[in-house]
Order: sequence, then structure tokens, then C-alpha cells
Amino acid sequence: MEFNLNEDTICAKRFLLVFNIMFWISGIIIFIFGVYYLVHDELASLFLLFFAPKNNLALLQLLAWILVFLGTLTFLMALCGCFAAMENNRCLLFIYTFLLMLTFSLEMTIGMLAVIFKERIFSRYSTIDFVLLLQSEYGIHSSFTAAVDLAQTKFECCGIESPTDYKYSRWLHKQIENHLPDDVLIISRTCCRLANRMEKNAHLNPRPINETMCQSDNDDENRSFRNQKGCMQLIDEFIRSECKMFLGLGVGLAAFSFIGIVATIYFCRSVHSKPRLKRTKETRLNCGRDFH
Repeated sequence: MEFNLNEDTICAKRFLLVFNIMFWISGIIIFIFGVYYLVHDELASLFLLFFAPKNNLALLQLLAWILVFLGTLTFLMALCGCFAAMENNRCLLFIYTFLLMLTFSLEMTIGMLAVIFKERIFSRYSTIDFVLLLQSEYGIHSSFTAAVDLAQTKFECCGIESPTDYKYSRWLHKQIENHLPDDVLIISRTCCRLANRMEKNAHLNPRPINETMCQSDNDDENRSFRNQKGCMQLIDEFIRSECKMFLGLGVGLAAFSFIGIVATIYFCRSVHSKPRLKRTKETRLNCGRDFH
């Protein structure tokens, strides 16, 4: 017995196949995007400005891991969807619809987490909190130190509010305990104007234009050789822009998945409605002869 697929059902099937091809491509792109955020040295390091002390996992890194998982899931789902649509497999279509709904929820979660993380960072942690974090962790926690050095090099800033944030840091006090007064750095070298700023990983091997003048306590002497503004506002702008990107990505993918859910449900209803036998032109002619 053959199913009589009307034109609407055939169109829905073709649309579903095209959708899954696009869905498959999007899965690859999402996966690459997530991996890029995890392995890109600068981004991964900047994310560690907001690390959780117990598990050392930055908030935006968590979103990047979700993208990797989502990209893998989307890639596999698209293959399942194509096979289900081509074979009119009812079981696979139901599984595919369920996974689409799961993906839709996950994509909406990405958008919501981006908003929550942004608000959590800048409402729960004040500028003073970040100053205290700098003073307690810089020079102690290697990943956080690298993140601060990168931010100061990339954004040409110093400290959270100003260079004076280093005055009461554990890093400075350790130097005073272990070095001669002339060897003590009062601010990080990445606070200085660097001769190699445009080089890759300059923050790991900073070369100040004039380190003596940069480390001077005299404001008139250090003004031209030291970054004077704090990093807080620039870090704020960086995080907000990244969160907006994740929000837009999550909502956009969710809208795309919703279209797939509607198309799949419509196709399922059309294919698995009560089957009818095809009536060919020859059958209709025979019926006409029998009638006469």
C-alpha cells in the first residue's frame, strides 16, 4: 500500500530536507565557534578575569563549552533528520522532534545565561571587589595574572581603577620581602608603554619603552611612559559585547530550531494521517467502463 503524498506534504518534506542540510552546516559552525573561544589564547585568558576560585572555570568559558556540545548535537541531529525525512520513519521523526525541542531549550538557555552572567558579574561584584581580587590574586594565581597582563596590554590600561591599585597588593609586598628596594617593581611591567605591544603574546614578555621612568613614583616622570587609566570600564565593555554576541547567537539559533520543529510536526501529521490508495488514471477509466 502506497501513501498518497499531496503537494503540501511533498513541499514540507523537501523543506525539511533543506532545513536539515542548513542545520547540519550550522552545527559545524557552532562547534568551530565554541572551540575557537576555548583555544583562542587571548579570549581564553581574558575570560579568566572572572574565574571561579574553586573550579577555575570562567563564566563565558562555560558558554563556550555549551556551544561545543550544542554544535556536536546539532550535527548528529541533522543527519538523523535527513534520514527520517527521506525514509518517512515515524519513530525517527518523533525522536528528531524531541531532540529539536531539547536543542531549542538549550539555545534559549545560552541567551539567558549570557544575560544572567552579565548582570551577575556587574551587580554582584563591584569595582572594589575587582580591586581586592587584583590585590589578592595578581602575582599569586598564574592564570589570573596572565589575564590581567593581557588586559593591561590589550586595552593600554593599568590596574582596575588606577595604577595605585598595586600599592597594597600581595604581589608588591612579596617583592619587598624578597628583594632589595631598588629591584622592586611598584606596578606590573604591562602597565608600562611597551615597545613590543603589537607583538603576539607581548603580555608574557613585556619590554617597556623606559622601565625606569615607568616605575617612578613621580607622576610628572611616569606620565608619558605608563598607562594612566584603569581597566574596569574597558573590561566592562568587553564583557558586555561578548554577552550580547552570545545572546544574539542563542536567540537566533532558537528561532531557527523553532522553524524546524513546526516543519517536522507538520510533516509528521501529513505523512501519518489516514493512508489512502493511489488512484491512477487507468483505474479511473476502468471504473468508468464498468459503470457503463
